[in-house]
Amino acid sequence: MRIMLDTNIIIFGIAFAGNERKLLDSIYCTITTLVLNEYVALEAKTVLKRKFPGKESLLDDFIDMFQVEIAAMPLINYHNKRN
Repeated sequence: MRIMLDTNIIIFGIAFAGNERKLLDSIYCTITTLVLNEYVALEAKTVLKRKFPGKESLLDDFIDMFQVEIAAMPLINYHNKRN
């Protein structure tokens, strides 16, 4: 099984012992691949650095605990995008 999480779930799961942490614990206890796209990984690191200074290494620790697949984000050409 593969699961993709957004930044808020990751940050709250790392920083607090609420429902988000329970979700991360559940994912950890199953044979599940956590899919992170490059944007979410960068955003999570930025938010941790801003809101929890000195704790941005928690994201690396988090990633090391899970079987993680990093998904590249597609490039969007805004200049040619039709409205």
